[in-house]
Amino acid sequence: MRLRKRVGDVWPIMPGSERPPKNWPGWPGGKKFAFVLTHDVEGKAGLGKCRSLMQLELELGFRSSFNFIPEGSYPVPAELREELTAYGFEVGIHDLKHDGHLFASRRGFKRRAVRINDYARKWGASGFRSGFMLRNLDWLHDLEVEYDASTFDTDPFEPQPQGRHTIFPFWVPNPNGSSLEHQRSAINSSSRGYVELPYTLPQDFTLFVLLQEKWPEIWMRKLDWIADHGGMALVDVHPDYLCFDAIATSREYPVTHYKSFLEYVSRRYNGAFWNATPRKVAQFCARVTKAATAGDPRQEFHRDLENAGWGRLTTTPTGLGNCDQIGALITGADYRGLGIARSLGRRGIPVWLLKRPGHHLAAVSKYARNSEVWPLGDEAQGVDFLLNLAERKGVKGWVLIPTDDEVVGLVARHHDVLAKQFCLTVPPWDKLSWFCDKRQLNKLARELKVDQPWTVYPRDREEVTQLRCSFPVIIKPALREAYNPLTAAKAWRVDDRASLIARYDEACSMMAPELIMIQEVIPGWGEAQFSYAALCQNGRPLASIVARRARQYPMDFGRFSTYVETIDDPGVVQPSVRLLEAARYTGLVEVEFKRDPRDGRFKVLDVNPRVWGWHTLGSRVGVDFSYLLWRMVRGEAVPEVHGGPGARWIRMNTDFPVAILEIMRGRLTLGDYLRSLRRPFESAIFATDDPLPGMLETPRLVYLFLRRLLPWSGGF
Repeated sequence: MRLRKRVGDVWPIMPGSERPPKNWPGWPGGKKFAFVLTHDVEGKAGLGKCRSLMQLELELGFRSSFNFIPEGSYPVPAELREELTAYGFEVGIHDLKHDGHLFASRRGFKRRAVRINDYARKWGASGFRSGFMLRNLDWLHDLEVEYDASTFDTDPFEPQPQGRHTIFPFWVPNPNGSSLEHQRSAINSSSRGYVELPYTLPQDFTLFVLLQEKWPEIWMRKLDWIADHGGMALVDVHPDYLCFDAIATSREYPVTHYKSFLEYVSRRYNGAFWNATPRKVAQFCARVTKAATAGDPRQEFHRDLENAGWGRLTTTPTGLGNCDQIGALITGADYRGLGIARSLGRRGIPVWLLKRPGHHLAAVSKYARNSEVWPLGDEAQGVDFLLNLAERKGVKGWVLIPTDDEVVGLVARHHDVLAKQFCLTVPPWDKLSWFCDKRQLNKLARELKVDQPWTVYPRDREEVTQLRCSFPVIIKPALREAYNPLTAAKAWRVDDRASLIARYDEACSMMAPELIMIQEVIPGWGEAQFSYAALCQNGRPLASIVARRARQYPMDFGRFSTYVETIDDPGVVQPSVRLLEAARYTGLVEVEFKRDPRDGRFKVLDVNPRVWGWHTLGSRVGVDFSYLLWRMVRGEAVPEVHGGPGARWIRMNTDFPVAILEIMRGRLTLGDYLRSLRRPFESAIFATDDPLPGMLETPRLVYLFLRRLLPWSGGF
């Protein structure tokens, strides 16, 4: 407290640092302030937390820069750097050795600068920050970087405590061999040099380790002040000091401090701030300087930004109906579509929903910019609707993402005509039918010697009456061409021959007999249900996870999952990869298995060539399937990532009644259920940055629970 009082007149706010540079044009898009996140990775412990920190920011919709020490105490894996940049993060250089000797002598700095430049070229890095915030801005011209971030507005706790006394970026012109007074003005400066990005929020180590603050209130207060003055809020958060576990050491603080701060910014200033990586801010400020030296700073500045692809600066945020930016059309507004909308929307990608009657969750998400009602009718009407939408609404070239089997089939069968209007995420029918048509899937599995349940395709009713089989069995559609009670239910269970014949007759009234299959029910519950989920390109999995579908409804063969966890089991991976490679499949896919307790073998049940219900689970282990799909179909680089075990996903509104029924049946203990709810887990519906779908789902949870338990009720 005595230390705080001693510096209270200059920290955390330095009076006068709020004055903007002369002719400052404001931030892109008319945003109120810039919000820049940076992370200096100081040791092995910090390196091990990078993916968890990246995932946290991904979930909350933020991007940042991770700065690594090239010759420090840890190796910097190329795979990590590539993964970060693939997800829109930036990689920067943090000193060379972080030993405090970088600026010990001019000659020594020149030698080290050569090595730093080599790493910058190798890593594709354009920014630098020195260790301990030591600096000599003149010497830094030896570095081949666009920006430096080794200064601050005010920080009396640093070894070089002299601050720059500004909450704005500034240009550092090349001194050309003469002494130089570095100007704060982003306008009145030389055209050669680099951008300096001072950090303007206190470092996390200062707040939570040195001063032992218990809440990010100082961050919030300083950010509010910066926002009021239109400045740049730049913070340095070290992964080394973050605690992702229950108990923090003396040199750690709970990650919830940082998460709460990000949630505060997102909630209080939604749509009003520009979250950009340091590189983008530096490029922005460099163009400010260039425009100023070319003539009228305002007119030249606007023209230069437009030519560079930044878009025109406006005094108000871009309207929601703006279709100049390529967006995504999601055909479905249930929880599957909600997950896609959030994944893409958090990255600033426009999202429109094409919703069916009764599907509203994704449509009320703050990330859904518009919604249209999918037409009831045949396939031709669906194709006409999409073509008219491209013409009428100006969404030609957008990425089209189906979420159900019917629209997947529609897009695949009309691939040629739709591909002229949209960027498609499913292959043509001849490539897709291996998985959509279970007859072809069964044939492929037999050829590849992939285990599968006993299955028969009866030609007519007479053959069903003569069928020799053990009960129970299930009736399934071999191909989901249209929406009807059987395709909606996924399968019907029958426990005797009379029920089998009756259900078969009912199925024949909805579809051709050759599309009806009868399959054995493999014993087992949640412990026996597995999936391999992947994004593939020509049969090669680029990203994947293995999961156990521990709880589903119904528990025996499952219309949908309610509780899923990632695991590690090569017995699921190997047959899945064989199937995908043989079909040379491209796109998202979930391969479903059940482990037969009678022989211990994994038997393939189904292949879903589309987004599946629990796809957002992947984001918990660094595999955001929706965004990776977006990148792949747009021709952008996709890192090869394979998620590990231990992450969990819950669809609470359906998992709760399923769990209660399992407890009542003696197949699940109350203790096991409560342990399965321990955080962290991925919620199918609830999200702190997008609460409205969760609010809509809460009354549904109460209704379904009462409907299932009360004796006069008839199920879900």
